[in-house]
Amino acid sequence: MIKQNKVTDEELKKIKEFQERQSEIISTIGTLEYQLIFLKEQKEDIVEKLFEVEGDINDFTKMLNDKYGSGQVDLKTGELIKN
Repeated sequence: MIKQNKVTDEELKKIKEFQERQSEIISTIGTLEYQLIFLKEQKEDIVEKLFEVEGDINDFTKMLNDKYGSGQVDLKTGELIKN
């Protein structure tokens, strides 16, 4: 006759606790991955807006250079400092 081995109630409880913790962690990872999808989309939108602003800055800088010549603007006084 083969004797059946059985874990103790305490050991079974511990195994179930490990499985529960593991399941919670896996669920959290899933939630974070889901959030990352939206964060990546938001980042792409913001980067696109940044490129648009940089394009606007370049266009405006060209317009100012055409109008006043090459130089820098003193942001406190508005004076053009020629290069």
